[in-house]
Amino acid sequence: RKSTDTALLADIKKAVVAGFDPLGDAYCAINSPEARRSQGQTFTPGDVVEGMLAWVKRQRKSIARLVDPGAGSGRYTLAVLRAFPNARAVAVEIDPMVAVILRANLAAAGFSKRVRVVVGDFRSLTLQKTSGTTLWIGNPPYVRHHDIESTWKIWYSRTLQRVGHEGSQLAGLHLHFFLKTLELAAEGDLGCYVTAAEWLDVKYGMALRQLLTNGLGGKNVFVVSPEVQVFSDALVSAAITCFAPGSRRTKMQFAEIATDKQLRKLAGQLIMIRFPGTTLDAATADFLKTNGIRAVCLFRGNMTDSVQLAKLTADHVEITARGMLWRVYSSKTKKTRKIPVHAEVAQLTRQLMLTAPAGSGKPIFRNT
Repeated sequence: RKSTDTALLADIKKAVVAGFDPLGDAYCAINSPEARRSQGQTFTPGDVVEGMLAWVKRQRKSIARLVDPGAGSGRYTLAVLRAFPNARAVAVEIDPMVAVILRANLAAAGFSKRVRVVVGDFRSLTLQKTSGTTLWIGNPPYVRHHDIESTWKIWYSRTLQRVGHEGSQLAGLHLHFFLKTLELAAEGDLGCYVTAAEWLDVKYGMALRQLLTNGLGGKNVFVVSPEVQVFSDALVSAAITCFAPGSRRTKMQFAEIATDKQLRKLAGQLIMIRFPGTTLDAATADFLKTNGIRAVCLFRGNMTDSVQLAKLTADHVEITARGMLWRVYSSKTKKTRKIPVHAEVAQLTRQLMLTAPAGSGKPIFRNT
């Protein structure tokens, strides 16, 4: 019996180290979705965690601390700690039994010393200030207002009033979590939450829509198509909301996630980036391909003079029926990939090419 138990524990630890969650899966198999519904326990699939982490990595920030507001078995916490070896974490879980699973997974992965596990309600959390960026990431519990205590509904309304907004007591628990995040976050932080998408068009979601453009710093909202089922045990619509608390943003970008592949990457159809240096190096080319970046913006730092700029652009421009494409060589695949150029950049390039046609030897971008 002892040898069997030892072998089983070894297999579980091996699976956790490999990125799987056998204990969390077992908990969901033992406890039905109906039994878990009152606390909004819907464990996040690995594809969703992977996609949200891909968005975080694209922000190119060094994460000093992560806060997982509804940690469950630790799927987000473990994934972020693997991706950012110097980060520490605060994992909040209200269910004591699930917190035991969380601690077991952290121990199996060797992360226990890097994580403070808080068994309690995220809305009661207090945090010390820290230097560096805090990442707020996770899957806030999906609990409808019927199952939220009146004291917490009062807290929600009063906290919203303190930041200058009115709120409905019909709001679900996930809206409470966004508000608490705003209360705790600092300028320079990052956030990425997956929730039900209903807040986008219902009246009680107006408070969150206002917060995202007034303090919470909404950046991107990825609305998942109904054809892509995010949660196998909950038939709810889904949206992944990405934000930068404290930033003075007044606009957000929206995109539809229509395939499982796009979900795993939170595909970069929204993203326009700048890249370093005066030549397109292999590492940057691979980054563009891996993350599905569709548009590149050139800045002063990408050029030394007009001749160099012409080499950087004209040698890689191709005009097709689909529009302007850039030919990007990947040292990893040994292939050249064609990526679309942002429409405004393409329009400017076409205009300048009228006076610098192919074969003329003239730089496309020049002062005269």
